[in-house]
Amino acid sequence: MKNVAKLIAEKIKAVRLATGLTQKEFGKKIGYSEGTIAAYERGVRKPTIDVIEAIIAKFDISIEFFLGTIPGSDEMDEKRLEMIRNILVLIQLMPDADLERILKHIKIEAKQS
Repeated sequence: MKNVAKLIAEKIKAVRLATGLTQKEFGKKIGYSEGTIAAYERGVRKPTIDVIEAIIAKFDISIEFFLGTIPGSDEMDEKRLEMIRNILVLIQLMPDADLERILKHIKIEAKQS
C-alpha cells in the first residue's frame, strides 16, 4: 500500500491534469507558486490541510477523493490507473445532467461487450 503523502501527491497531480492546467495556472488558482505545486506533485513537500482545502473548494473535489484509493489499483498497470484517476476527477467536476448521459452510454457499452 502506498503511503498517504505519495497518494495525496498523485491526487493533486491528477486534479491538475484533469483540469488541463499547468502547474503555474493551477498554483495561481489556489494561491500557491508553480514551484510549490511541482514539489507537492513530486512528493518533495507535503501539502498542508490548507492546500487540500483550497483545492477542494476551488475545484469542487471531495475530501474522500484525496483520502480514498481505487479498488484493485495494486494490480493495475500505471497507464490504466492514471486514466481511472483522471476520469474520477473529471466526474467530480461535471454537472449531474452530463453524468446521467455518460452513465447511460456506459451501460449501453457494457451490455454490448
